[in-house]
Amino acid sequence: MEEIHAVIPVSSEESAQVIDNSMQSIQQLEVPSGSRLHVHYVVDSEDVEKDLRLSETDYSGINSYFRELEDGTKAGALNHMIEQLDSPDYIAIFDVDSRPSKNFVVECKNALDSSENVFLASCPRKIINYEQNLVTKMAGAEFDLFNDIQHINDRYNSFNTFNGPISLIDGEYVRNNPFDEQVACEDIEFVQEAYLNGLRTKMSDETYVGEQAPLNLKDLYFQKIRWMTGALESLEEHAKDFALSDRSLKIKMGWFASVSLPFFAGILSILFPIFSLRRNLKGDSIVRSINKGVALFLFSWLVMVCGLVVIKKRIFNQNITWKSPERENI
Repeated sequence: MEEIHAVIPVSSEESAQVIDNSMQSIQQLEVPSGSRLHVHYVVDSEDVEKDLRLSETDYSGINSYFRELEDGTKAGALNHMIEQLDSPDYIAIFDVDSRPSKNFVVECKNALDSSENVFLASCPRKIINYEQNLVTKMAGAEFDLFNDIQHINDRYNSFNTFNGPISLIDGEYVRNNPFDEQVACEDIEFVQEAYLNGLRTKMSDETYVGEQAPLNLKDLYFQKIRWMTGALESLEEHAKDFALSDRSLKIKMGWFASVSLPFFAGILSILFPIFSLRRNLKGDSIVRSINKGVALFLFSWLVMVCGLVVIKKRIFNQNITWKSPERENI
């Protein structure tokens, strides 16, 4: 019997309703024949004894663990849970707002098992609150673009990463290679290290994960500040590592593009008509395609501004703050 463990970190600011919605979604996951799924929620709390969020949920077969930490890191929560698991075959990682399709584990396992050097498998993302406002539409256009880029990278075996990392990961690998709790973005750091060790990721087109976009410009701004901080750290820490590694040129170029091009995203915004045309060819209406193109144009400039802010803060040795985003109860 193969043991599959789903781990979902929960910050101290998440509501009971969001946790409840997450549990409903995760409980519907299907697993391959001969496999068994274990679900673990790692909940950070300011005061464990007074925290009643989980008392409002009632799901059998779900394990919940509290950490009395107000500002615990996601990487710390993942490591805390994974190190307690006894020889897991696979680890599935989700955010509390992740809404995976029922076949996520099945299809990602097929992708993960397709090659010995694949250590992580994931899939396209969809914004579940896309129609909420302009900010959610900007995030939705971003995800459409990322999905296209990830498809290309996967097809040509280039460097490919997935935020979160919302994915299914080889259990032995993640047990022996814990997440870095000191970096801004533990997901890209985790994937970079694996690529430098000769491994790669794989993308499945047969499933998807829904997730919430930030609801307001402030939350989107702080999210991109964190992501751009992770990109800058990657350039600082791993440029030499990739340059001197024996990985293929397309992996090196793919990595460099993924961590450097966001700093020039505003310049690339002139390509938004091509993006709109592609969305139309993939089934979106003309109006929706144009709206997505405009949203991507605005998003590109926001990302470049965030990159400039991160560079300025690094030059002047200023702290970069991060806050949990506001969420809808969906």
